[in-house]
Amino acid sequence: MLPKLRNGLTRVAFVPNAIGTFGDTGKNVLRGPRFFDTDLAVVKNAKITERLSLEFRAEFFNAFNNVNFGRPDSNLADISSTYGQITGMAGGSSSNTYGTAQPRIIQFGLKLAF
Repeated sequence: MLPKLRNGLTRVAFVPNAIGTFGDTGKNVLRGPRFFDTDLAVVKNAKITERLSLEFRAEFFNAFNNVNFGRPDSNLADISSTYGQITGMAGGSSSNTYGTAQPRIIQFGLKLAF
C-alpha cells in the first residue's frame, strides 16, 4: 500500500520525469488552505476652531486574528521528508509561503492640522 499524505495524495506517485519529457501532473495539484485577512480602519475628524482640526485614526491589521498556514511543500527534492506537507505559516521565510504571517496589530494615530 502506498503511503498517503494528509490530503489524499501519495508520495511515490510524484517522481521527477525523464530529461526532455513532460510530466503528467496537472497544474496546481497541491493546493494550500484558504487565506483570510481583514484590515479595518476608523477615522474621526473634529474641527476645534475655524483653522484648527484634529484627526483620530484607529487601524486594525488582521482584525480577527486569523491564523494563515502556508502552502504544501512542492519541492521534489523533499519527496522522502516534507513533500506535500504544510510546514509553516503564510508569509514566512520559506519559498512555499505567501502573504503575511502577522498577528493582530492595532495602531492609533492623532493628527493636529493648523
